[in-house]
Amino acid sequence: MRIGICGAQGTGKRLLARMISQKLGLPLIEGTARTTAHEMGIHSEYGLKDLPIDELIDFEKRCLADQSHSEALHPDGFVTARTVIDSAAYWLSWAHSGAPHDDRLWFITTARFHAKDYDLIVWSRPYTEAEIEFDGFRINDPLYQREIDILIGTLIGGWGVKPIIVDDRNPGKRVSQVLDAVREMKEAS
Repeated sequence: MRIGICGAQGTGKRLLARMISQKLGLPLIEGTARTTAHEMGIHSEYGLKDLPIDELIDFEKRCLADQSHSEALHPDGFVTARTVIDSAAYWLSWAHSGAPHDDRLWFITTARFHAKDYDLIVWSRPYTEAEIEFDGFRINDPLYQREIDILIGTLIGGWGVKPIIVDDRNPGKRVSQVLDAVREMKEAS
Protein backbone atom coordinates (compact mmCIF):
# COMPACT_ATOMS: atom_id res chain seq x y z
CA MET A 1 0.00 0.00 0.00
CA ARG A 2 1.44 3.36 -1.10
CA ILE A 3 -0.06 6.08 1.07
CA GLY A 4 0.67 9.75 0.39
CA ILE A 5 -0.28 12.41 2.91
CA CYS A 6 -0.49 15.85 1.36
CA GLY A 7 -1.32 19.21 2.87
CA ALA A 8 -0.03 22.63 3.73
CA GLN A 9 2.58 23.24 6.38
CA GLY A 10 1.45 22.86 9.99
CA THR A 11 -1.44 20.48 9.31
CA GLY A 12 -0.04 17.43 11.10
CA LYS A 13 1.22 15.47 8.08
CA ARG A 14 4.40 14.20 9.68
CA LEU A 15 2.72 13.05 12.90
CA LEU A 16 -0.06 11.35 10.94
CA ALA A 17 2.44 9.68 8.61
CA ARG A 18 4.48 8.38 11.55
CA MET A 19 1.39 6.96 13.25
CA ILE A 20 0.05 5.33 10.07
CA SER A 21 3.48 3.91 9.26
CA GLN A 22 3.67 2.30 12.70
CA LYS A 23 0.12 0.94 12.59
CA LEU A 24 0.51 -0.60 9.13
CA GLY A 25 4.18 -1.58 9.41
CA LEU A 26 5.05 0.38 6.27
CA PRO A 27 8.28 2.31 5.67
CA LEU A 28 8.05 6.02 6.45
CA ILE A 29 9.26 8.66 4.00
CA GLU A 30 9.66 11.89 5.88
CA GLY A 31 11.02 15.30 5.07
CA THR A 32 12.49 15.01 1.57
CA ALA A 33 12.05 18.77 1.03
CA ARG A 34 13.79 19.54 4.31
CA THR A 35 16.64 17.20 3.44
CA THR A 36 17.00 18.76 0.01
CA ALA A 37 16.99 22.24 1.57
CA HIS A 38 19.68 21.34 4.09
CA GLU A 39 21.82 19.77 1.34
CA MET A 40 21.58 23.10 -0.50
CA GLY A 41 22.42 25.13 2.64
CA ILE A 42 18.85 26.39 3.12
CA HIS A 43 17.85 26.18 6.77
CA SER A 44 14.21 27.29 6.63
CA GLU A 45 11.43 28.13 4.18
CA TYR A 46 12.14 31.77 5.00
CA GLY A 47 15.56 31.26 3.38
CA LEU A 48 13.89 30.35 0.10
CA LYS A 49 12.70 33.95 -0.25
CA ASP A 50 16.29 35.13 -0.61
CA LEU A 51 17.31 32.67 -3.33
CA PRO A 52 17.84 33.89 -6.90
CA ILE A 53 15.11 32.47 -9.15
CA ASP A 54 17.43 29.97 -10.86
CA GLU A 55 18.41 28.47 -7.47
CA LEU A 56 14.77 28.43 -6.37
CA ILE A 57 13.80 26.58 -9.55
CA ASP A 58 16.65 24.11 -8.96
CA PHE A 59 15.51 23.60 -5.36
CA GLU A 60 11.89 22.86 -6.35
CA LYS A 61 12.97 20.51 -9.16
CA ARG A 62 15.26 18.66 -6.76
CA CYS A 63 12.45 18.36 -4.21
CA LEU A 64 10.20 16.71 -6.81
CA ALA A 65 12.98 14.40 -7.99
CA ASP A 66 13.94 13.47 -4.41
CA GLN A 67 10.29 12.77 -3.50
CA SER A 68 9.77 10.56 -6.56
CA HIS A 69 13.08 8.76 -5.98
CA SER A 70 12.35 8.14 -2.27
CA GLU A 71 8.98 6.64 -3.15
CA ALA A 72 10.47 4.46 -5.92
CA LEU A 73 12.83 2.89 -3.36
CA HIS A 74 9.78 1.28 -1.70
CA PRO A 75 7.81 -0.47 -4.47
CA ASP A 76 5.99 -2.69 -1.96
CA GLY A 77 4.54 0.24 -0.06
CA PHE A 78 5.24 3.25 2.13
CA VAL A 79 3.69 6.14 3.98
CA THR A 80 4.99 9.54 2.97
CA ALA A 81 4.49 12.81 4.84
CA ARG A 82 4.72 14.76 1.58
CA THR A 83 3.60 13.92 -1.94
CA VAL A 84 4.31 15.06 -5.47
CA ILE A 85 1.06 17.02 -5.13
CA ASP A 86 2.68 19.07 -2.36
CA SER A 87 5.73 19.56 -4.56
CA ALA A 88 3.51 20.91 -7.34
CA ALA A 89 1.68 23.26 -4.96
CA TYR A 90 4.94 24.71 -3.62
CA TRP A 91 6.28 24.95 -7.18
CA LEU A 92 3.24 26.99 -8.17
CA SER A 93 3.63 29.23 -5.13
CA TRP A 94 7.39 29.77 -5.31
CA ALA A 95 8.92 29.16 -8.72
CA HIS A 96 6.40 28.64 -11.52
CA SER A 97 6.03 32.23 -12.72
CA GLY A 98 9.80 32.79 -12.89
CA ALA A 99 10.62 29.51 -14.60
CA PRO A 100 11.11 29.00 -18.33
CA HIS A 101 8.11 27.50 -20.11
CA ASP A 102 9.74 24.08 -20.61
CA ASP A 103 10.50 23.82 -16.87
CA ARG A 104 6.93 24.83 -16.00
CA LEU A 105 5.48 22.20 -18.29
CA TRP A 106 7.97 19.51 -17.20
CA PHE A 107 7.32 20.08 -13.51
CA ILE A 108 3.53 19.96 -13.60
CA THR A 109 3.46 17.07 -16.08
CA THR A 110 5.93 15.04 -13.99
CA ALA A 111 4.08 15.69 -10.73
CA ARG A 112 0.73 14.81 -12.31
CA PHE A 113 2.17 11.59 -13.77
CA HIS A 114 3.51 10.48 -10.37
CA ALA A 115 0.34 11.46 -8.51
CA LYS A 116 -1.32 8.34 -9.95
CA ASP A 117 1.28 6.13 -8.22
CA TYR A 118 -0.39 6.37 -4.81
CA ASP A 119 -2.95 3.80 -3.70
CA LEU A 120 -4.36 6.28 -1.21
CA ILE A 121 -4.03 10.06 -0.93
CA VAL A 122 -4.82 11.65 2.42
CA TRP A 123 -5.41 15.40 2.32
CA SER A 124 -4.50 16.88 5.69
CA ARG A 125 -6.46 20.10 5.91
CA PRO A 126 -5.65 23.02 8.23
CA TYR A 127 -7.31 23.00 11.61
CA THR A 128 -9.76 25.81 12.08
CA GLU A 129 -8.23 28.68 14.04
CA ALA A 130 -5.13 26.71 15.00
CA GLU A 131 -1.84 28.51 15.36
CA ILE A 132 0.89 27.14 13.11
CA GLU A 133 3.81 26.02 15.21
CA PHE A 134 7.17 27.28 13.99
CA ASP A 135 9.40 24.23 13.96
CA GLY A 136 12.57 25.97 12.79
CA PHE A 137 11.88 25.26 9.12
CA ARG A 138 8.33 26.00 8.01
CA ILE A 139 6.77 29.38 7.43
CA ASN A 140 4.11 29.79 10.09
CA ASP A 141 1.96 32.39 8.31
CA PRO A 142 -1.74 31.36 8.19
CA LEU A 143 -2.30 33.16 4.87
CA TYR A 144 0.55 31.23 3.28
CA GLN A 145 -0.86 28.01 4.76
CA ARG A 146 -4.24 28.85 3.21
CA GLU A 147 -2.62 29.55 -0.18
CA ILE A 148 -0.87 26.18 -0.21
CA ASP A 149 -4.07 24.42 0.89
CA ILE A 150 -5.99 26.07 -1.97
CA LEU A 151 -3.29 25.12 -4.48
CA ILE A 152 -3.34 21.51 -3.27
CA GLY A 153 -7.13 21.44 -3.57
CA THR A 154 -6.94 22.88 -7.07
CA LEU A 155 -4.40 20.27 -8.16
CA ILE A 156 -6.36 17.41 -6.57
CA GLY A 157 -9.54 18.54 -8.29
CA GLY A 158 -7.91 19.22 -11.63
CA TRP A 159 -6.04 15.92 -11.67
CA GLY A 160 -9.10 13.90 -10.64
CA VAL A 161 -7.48 12.63 -7.44
CA LYS A 162 -9.97 11.22 -4.92
CA PRO A 163 -8.40 11.78 -1.50
CA ILE A 164 -9.77 11.11 1.91
CA ILE A 165 -9.86 14.38 3.81
CA VAL A 166 -8.76 14.66 7.43
CA ASP A 167 -9.22 17.92 9.28
CA ASP A 168 -9.90 16.87 12.84
CA ARG A 169 -7.42 18.20 15.38
CA ASN A 170 -7.36 14.85 17.19
CA PRO A 171 -4.53 12.67 15.78
CA GLY A 172 -6.27 9.48 16.91
CA LYS A 173 -9.38 10.33 14.91
CA ARG A 174 -7.25 11.12 11.87
CA VAL A 175 -5.48 7.76 12.14
CA SER A 176 -8.83 5.97 12.47
CA GLN A 177 -10.12 7.69 9.31
CA VAL A 178 -7.09 6.56 7.33
CA LEU A 179 -7.14 3.01 8.71
CA ASP A 180 -10.86 2.76 7.88
CA ALA A 181 -10.12 3.85 4.30
CA VAL A 182 -7.30 1.30 4.03
CA ARG A 183 -9.58 -1.43 5.36
CA GLU A 184 -12.31 -0.50 2.86
CA MET A 185 -9.80 -0.56 -0.01
CA LYS A 186 -8.58 -4.02 1.00
CA GLU A 187 -12.13 -5.34 1.29
CA ALA A 188 -13.02 -3.95 -2.14
CA SER A 189 -10.06 -5.61 -3.86
